[in-house]
Amino acid sequence: DVEPIDETVTDGQTTFASAQVGSGIGDGGFFRVGLELKNREATNRAGFDQIPFFEEQTPDNLALAGQRNYHLGDGASKAINAWLNTVVPVSENAEFYAFGTWHQNDTRGANYFRYPDGVSNWKEVYPDGYRPISIGENLDVAGVAGLRGQWGAWDFDASLNHGRNAFTYRLENSLNASLGPGSPTEFKTGDYEFQQTLANFDVSRGFDAGENRHTFATGLELRREEYDTGAGDPASYAAGPFTDRPTGSQAGGGLTPQDVAHLSRDVSSVYASLSSQFGEKFSTDVATRYEHYDDFGGELTGKLAARYEFAPAFALRGSVSNNFRAPSLSQIGYESTSTGYSASGQLLQGRLLSVNNPIAQALGARALEPEKSVNASFGFTSRIGEHFDVSLDVFRIDIDDRVALTESITGDALTEFVEEEFGVPGVQSVNFFINAADTRTEGVELVANWRQALAGGELALSGTYSYARTKIKRITATPAELSALDPDFVLFGVEESNTLTDAAPRTRALLSANWASDRWNLLTRVSRHGSATRIFNFGGGFEPKQTYGAEWQLDAEVEYRITPKWSVALGGQNLTDEYPDRSIDDIAYFGNLPYDVLSPIGSNGAYYYSRIRYTF
Repeated sequence: DVEPIDETVTDGQTTFASAQVGSGIGDGGFFRVGLELKNREATNRAGFDQIPFFEEQTPDNLALAGQRNYHLGDGASKAINAWLNTVVPVSENAEFYAFGTWHQNDTRGANYFRYPDGVSNWKEVYPDGYRPISIGENLDVAGVAGLRGQWGAWDFDASLNHGRNAFTYRLENSLNASLGPGSPTEFKTGDYEFQQTLANFDVSRGFDAGENRHTFATGLELRREEYDTGAGDPASYAAGPFTDRPTGSQAGGGLTPQDVAHLSRDVSSVYASLSSQFGEKFSTDVATRYEHYDDFGGELTGKLAARYEFAPAFALRGSVSNNFRAPSLSQIGYESTSTGYSASGQLLQGRLLSVNNPIAQALGARALEPEKSVNASFGFTSRIGEHFDVSLDVFRIDIDDRVALTESITGDALTEFVEEEFGVPGVQSVNFFINAADTRTEGVELVANWRQALAGGELALSGTYSYARTKIKRITATPAELSALDPDFVLFGVEESNTLTDAAPRTRALLSANWASDRWNLLTRVSRHGSATRIFNFGGGFEPKQTYGAEWQLDAEVEYRITPKWSVALGGQNLTDEYPDRSIDDIAYFGNLPYDVLSPIGSNGAYYYSRIRYTF
């Protein structure tokens, strides 16, 4: 049962079908294509509405108390995936290859309920209130083509890769209340597109030096990145004549023309690696890469790994590396605007600004730096007898200059400053991306496996355990420009800090057993996710906190191969129908949202499935 409503709920029905077919080409070539279709219905684990106290306590609003007016769970989705993969020999020493994917996923999700007598509604349009529906139209297309083979003692691979992601966000069952009862109820709120084109050329060869074996590889890469956003429908961001009503489409105002971004950059890289086997016991891997971005310069990274086998059953291993992650073009250039009216009818704005925006720079924004990390690990691996192996590794990861959003900058001083310096009135809140903090993550990972012939098949037992703890070493100081406006302003708040440190479980464990024979495949898996603490910043100093207890999940599947081509399977995830701890009243939003959306086991309860497979 779903505890908050004391009912058994059946939803989230999912249908999945896939097929693939292929054929040989020439001597050693092939061509394969595949298609996958998936339809998933929505799930809902919302509780009974207690009606927020700040809503109008009218008879029509109060009549909705005790109903499930909200949705909490997975949205509905329809997905189509298609792919192709081919290899065609072009000579004795070279072959052409290509593969591509096409993925379309359309989703429908729910938003907060709008009450009949609320300022966000016109009863002429929605007499019983309404819940806006978010629609995401996501298209991913990617393709790779290349030539690989041997040239003398060298292996080579030259390829061209292009990928594109296009996302359109829409709203249905919505309203722009400031436009009055004649407002549209459907909106496009924005278009988002990212494209990337890569050209690669790699060569490698192996060679001997005495009794030692080495493999050397090197290559170069050229990459072009492009990021674009498009404005929403004018009605999605319009401020209409009804100044006592909220502006813009409900459940998210559209991107305005001033928010539109067009960014691109070129990246070039060279890299090399050397893998060496010194005798039978000692091996090393050395790699380095230099990457140059035309918008912030170059970075050199490297890795050193070594392994020493003291005995056939025991070896020590370790590695150290430094890496970096460039700020994405969306983090650099994305902007959005929300609008509203003050009590006196003045138009107000809330702005998420890019770091290149003059207003953000006047408030202390700086060009984003890449996130830089140093990773180190050390451990052992051991094989005991013919059936059992185990490994244990400890690790440390230091990440500097992690990118995050600032807290919202608000107050009369902000509004006056922006109007005086830039002539833009009514800016009530601003935030932007910053290099917010340095963190250190330390942990341990244990993996053990046992394999044994049993009852005409093979039994495989495996277990994993991991512990990882993240601490914040440094938080970026508030810029002087902001301190001058508000000496008490906190640039990087408690909710963002919590997301980096305690919002995810520190411990995870997994035990699985798999027995397979010619006909049967039996799988059982038990997982445990440790406790996690969530802190929310709801404004005005209201920061509720809750620690959610550890969560267990049991999964199982039975598959039977009727013939070499036909098989059937039955299975389930979370078979014992476990749910996370219920959220406390301060977090559950008046009974409507009883479960934490970040729970590792989700809030859908048990999921059962069947599968029929035919192999061509």
